[in-house]
Amino acid sequence: MNKSQYLAMKEVNAFVAWKSAHLDDATFAHAYTLRTGNEPWTCTSLFNAYEKYRWTHVALPEYGLEAGSSFASNLLVLDTLQKELREGLVAGDNGRVLMAATAVMNWGGVVNGNVPWLNAWREDLCRIIGETRDAINAGDTDQPPFARNELRFTSGMSKVYSLVCDGFAIYDSRVAAALCHAVVLFCRETGRDCVPPDLNFPWAAARTSPNAVNPPQRNASQDEYTFQRLVRGRPYVVWNMKVSWLLSAIASHRSTQDSAFARLDSTAQRLRAMEAALFMFGYDLVDRPNRGQGAGAASLMRVISDGPSHDQGSPTEDGWAQCKTAAHGTPFEYRLVPAAAGIHTRDVGEKPLFRFSDEELNRTLQALLRDFGDLPFPLANSVDGVPKGKVPNGLGTAFWKETGKSAGHTSRLAAVLQCIEIFKACENAPTAAKYWSLNRETLHVDGFGNVNIRPYLDAVIQGD
Repeated sequence: MNKSQYLAMKEVNAFVAWKSAHLDDATFAHAYTLRTGNEPWTCTSLFNAYEKYRWTHVALPEYGLEAGSSFASNLLVLDTLQKELREGLVAGDNGRVLMAATAVMNWGGVVNGNVPWLNAWREDLCRIIGETRDAINAGDTDQPPFARNELRFTSGMSKVYSLVCDGFAIYDSRVAAALCHAVVLFCRETGRDCVPPDLNFPWAAARTSPNAVNPPQRNASQDEYTFQRLVRGRPYVVWNMKVSWLLSAIASHRSTQDSAFARLDSTAQRLRAMEAALFMFGYDLVDRPNRGQGAGAASLMRVISDGPSHDQGSPTEDGWAQCKTAAHGTPFEYRLVPAAAGIHTRDVGEKPLFRFSDEELNRTLQALLRDFGDLPFPLANSVDGVPKGKVPNGLGTAFWKETGKSAGHTSRLAAVLQCIEIFKACENAPTAAKYWSLNRETLHVDGFGNVNIRPYLDAVIQGD
């Protein structure tokens, strides 16, 4: 898909016109409390959110840049690093590009994972970043570099490409949260009963410690309006391109000429300002100063329904997320665990655990991929029926055969895998039973057909 095709789509065109008309009014009035310093933050409009931009960045003495937090201070950092990256790429100077890209990660607070990757590829950065830049600038999501194994695209690399590409916005969990929230408002106001596929922007969780109390809410999903999870790599770069096209269209829309954003000198400056506004708005979608009171909190807090939640639920004080089984709506809690430790589940508020290891998850998913491919499969997890072969082949049988453990545990497993979008619920199931299909975009399958769930779990844990 190219830029012209995307922006010509009916739903995209309608959203651009709608959002352009609401940049300065109370549609995007918002309030929350910053976790650092417990400080309140408010805005009366999206433009006001830009006016109240703040990101506290570290000093970068190698470039003579002092620490700061204002928009002007951050813009100076970005302009400096943009010059270094672009000149380094033109010169083919891998060392210069490595130094500047590392500085970008330090500025953005996204060192983990990104800087080790930059160092691992330090002798080939100009080629990798240059080819990816050229593919993005081509304005087509089907470019060959996006399919290469060496492609790394995370919120950190989004920041790098925003500096080396033309008209490319940073797309991180905060920008995603604000944009998805705008889509929900648009759908409600215009009578749409679900999120249009071309506006289903992926979201990511806030980067917090596993035991964080009351972490910022970044999932804008409400009732029938749900959004997919952000996955690193090719899906990330494709959606980042679409978001950039969309924001550029808003920045140049005729309605924006009546906005305070029009006071900015160029479309590029308006794009950066809108990105900053979304960044500030999307820190926390819950109106924390008035939580539980008024329409704002009521509309922004999503209640977990009888089926599994489409996000990680509402984390408890010790970092667990709430969920419900699909068939009977039985509540439980789960946690995604790093270091190849899989998924842990427990009864609500209780300590006894049931663990699904990475190996058990991979083997079960690989069996489903082998037996069903893209076709739907049932839960079919009768504790007695599975070992006796009295139920159809499905998740219960795959888990029992691959692990030797009771198929009954898959009631929870199915709910968690749907929550984190490894499973897609089947809307036109062949029977009244619960059916799912595998989400190919979240499965990591190598050239030999082996499934490895760990990269995706790490991406969800990190919100990156």
